[in-house]
Amino acid sequence: MFSTIRLQVLFSLFVVMIILHSCASSQSAADTDLNQLNITVQEPNSESENYMLQLSGFSGSDSEEYTVAMSRLNNHEWDDILSIEEIGTSQERTILAEIKNDPQSYNRVLWALGHEHFKNHATDYETPQPTQTDKDKMPELLGGIEAVMSEVRYPDALNGIGGRVMVQVVVTRLGEVEDPVIVQSLHTTADLEAIRAVGEMKFSPGIIDGLPIKVKYTLPVFFRET
Repeated sequence: MFSTIRLQVLFSLFVVMIILHSCASSQSAADTDLNQLNITVQEPNSESENYMLQLSGFSGSDSEEYTVAMSRLNNHEWDDILSIEEIGTSQERTILAEIKNDPQSYNRVLWALGHEHFKNHATDYETPQPTQTDKDKMPELLGGIEAVMSEVRYPDALNGIGGRVMVQVVVTRLGEVEDPVIVQSLHTTADLEAIRAVGEMKFSPGIIDGLPIKVKYTLPVFFRET
């Protein structure tokens, strides 16, 4: 009886270890930076052609980047990719992906591969409509409100006055800040400092249907004398 219980406990521990290892591997793949790889794109010249994306510059025959790139393409959530092919030798491998003749499909694949790839190769597309799924999300301020407060410098002209400035910005598809506007003022010098501090912030962009979009975002900036 005790042997049976011991075997059950050992089996349970083994299953837990497999799950933890799988989660760790998935997290590692999600965090792997593919921005240093080379991408060349052949855009379609007619409705009968598709986007052809070539990805190269892998570090070696056992390149982690290669494994992650193939994983991201093979596990892409949408049916944007028509085919994936490996060309070249094991020492100089290249991935060739055929993508639907659709700017949204093309941009989704670029975004999945990396921020810089999207920044350098994205094409225009119509703003997708919200689907109210877990694939849609608002922008997120990297570092939270603490990141803003660590940047803010209390202006001497406030003379001990404390309060809040509300700043509205446009968060771009790349998570950058544009067009800051004061929607609740405290004092001219505080307003200017709030705009400066917010301008230094970075966001993860808003997402609709797997595509980054421009979103207006309002955040508070607090002023307290230290």
